[in-house]
Amino acid sequence: MNGLWTRLRRAAALTAALGAAAAEAGLPDVADPSTGAVDDGDFIGMLQAYGLDIVVLGGLGLSAIALLVVAKNVITKYSMVADGRATWGEVGMHGAVGVVLLVVVIFLATQSATVLA
Repeated sequence: MNGLWTRLRRAAALTAALGAAAAEAGLPDVADPSTGAVDDGDFIGMLQAYGLDIVVLGGLGLSAIALLVVAKNVITKYSMVADGRATWGEVGMHGAVGVVLLVVVIFLATQSATVLA
């Protein structure tokens, strides 16, 4: 029985070694930042360009969270209308204020991206 396990281990090691040799394919190129290509060797410029992209993505994430909060608030108020604890005017008011909030958040995120660029 020990001989069988030894042969299986050797076969597994050989398969892993052959698989690793075949996996040495070239990696794809990294995408350039949205501000354009960075010169070779300009590490600080590369960090700044990718940092700007991260900040812009953060603003997009903040806008998405604001959208979810506004939607949750309006749905909660709609649920209160169904229970008779609120009116349709309150749902409309929450929707209108939510839209204004979203416009302000998206505007500020866009302005911050242009200021940083």
